[in-house]
Amino acid sequence: MRNREGLTPHHRLLLSLGGAGQEIRSFQVRSKGSSTRRVHTARRSCRPDRETSRLLDAIECVYSHENLATFHLSAFQAISALVKDVVLTMDSTRLRDGDAESHNTKEGAVFQEWQLLLLQLFPQSPAAPGLRKGARRVLSINEFVTQREFERTALFNEIMRPIDVRFQLFLPLELPGYVATVSVNRHSPFFRGEIRKLRLFAPHLVRAHSNARTITRLRSLASDVPQLDLLRDLGLTPRESHIMHWLIQGKRDSEIAEILNSKTRTVEKHVQHIFARLGVETRTAAALMAVERTALRR
Repeated sequence: MRNREGLTPHHRLLLSLGGAGQEIRSFQVRSKGSSTRRVHTARRSCRPDRETSRLLDAIECVYSHENLATFHLSAFQAISALVKDVVLTMDSTRLRDGDAESHNTKEGAVFQEWQLLLLQLFPQSPAAPGLRKGARRVLSINEFVTQREFERTALFNEIMRPIDVRFQLFLPLELPGYVATVSVNRHSPFFRGEIRKLRLFAPHLVRAHSNARTITRLRSLASDVPQLDLLRDLGLTPRESHIMHWLIQGKRDSEIAEILNSKTRTVEKHVQHIFARLGVETRTAAALMAVERTALRR
């Protein structure tokens, strides 16, 4: 069924998505008789639009950073490319004892004091209960209180007012035993399109942060690569143990094949067998499990 403009529901959906990579064309077709009707077609452009490109660049930025100690820098860079004129913080509070850590985009001695105050007042945030419950989506402070109520809080008056920001969004992170989040702060309200971009970006931020945690932990554990006999105790064959030995050190399949005088395809098959034996799906997970299990036997 077509509407008054001659667009099908499918074409209207493409237009409602903002036309990312979509182009609507129209032309006239003369039917039998003398009447003329207008036909609309949708064609996918090979080149993504500017906003889609920015989103893809932001996602690539966080996935490319594997050092947990400086991960906040890539997160700040990526989010600043998606949403302009923002102050960003990455905060984590350990639930067991309240030990907290914070990073922000501000610099200088004044903002070191501001950061310490933020760590003290963050647990009083109206959004804190939702974050403690393990929220996994982009949250707005106004989901918990009105803007007027928020502007009466100590958090707003001690932290946000001095740096001239009024509105706040949260991108929760998954960090077991902690409340961890990236807060996005700005003087002016966030546009619907900006929130939509952050919602698309947020799952990738969570995954990239988890990857950086795992890789950083693996590097710290892998300074002493397990002996082959310990790897065989995991249920691996002698050949799989040799491959696991080099996999833990970050070698690619082609490099392992060259070291063991084998074929890359053969190594790939052994790696898949290792995954099945350990019950994992990735090289990083396999290496981390092998290092942790063998560490208990040393």
